[in-house]
Amino acid sequence: MRQSKNENYKMFKFALELAITAPNKSKSQECIEMAINISKLFPLHEIERAKKEVAFYINNLTKQSFKLGHLLELYKEEHSDS
Repeated sequence: MRQSKNENYKMFKFALELAITAPNKSKSQECIEMAINISKLFPLHEIERAKKEVAFYINNLTKQSFKLGHLLELYKEEHSDS
């Protein structure tokens, strides 16, 4: 069964995301290799668009994670006397 272009694009973006967020260098490298193989299906402008979308997603994910961590610390401080 052949994947649609949209499905391949989603897989490419997911491989990029995993390459960035992988738990270790080995897993990251595996995802980079997957992304490279999938990228061969797309023209350069679509690859660049996917990279920008992933960078935006990761940046926002990082900001949300920071905010959540900060909120948890505030909660701990407020309830440490309880």
